Amino acid sequence: MTAVDAVYTAVHPLLPEQMAGLGRLYENYGIRKITLDDEARQIRVEFDATRLNRAAVAALLRRQGITLQQDFMLASA
Repeated sequence: MTAVDAVYTAVHPLLPEQMAGLGRLYENYGIRKITLDDEARQIRVEFDATRLNRAAVAALLRRQGITLQQDFMLASA
């Protein structure tokens, strides 16, 4: 397993239903940890890079109705 952190920035503050959607991301194999910084509108997702990539994680976030800015940073876990 290769743990990777990806930081995504939401365009708008998250609504309650989007916050609930973040919890459902754990149903996806490879999602390990999700941390939210409300003030900065940043969502940090730790995932298994042998199972997912940053584009796949971004797609999962978008499926929850979260509009993301195109830029994101990667940090090693």
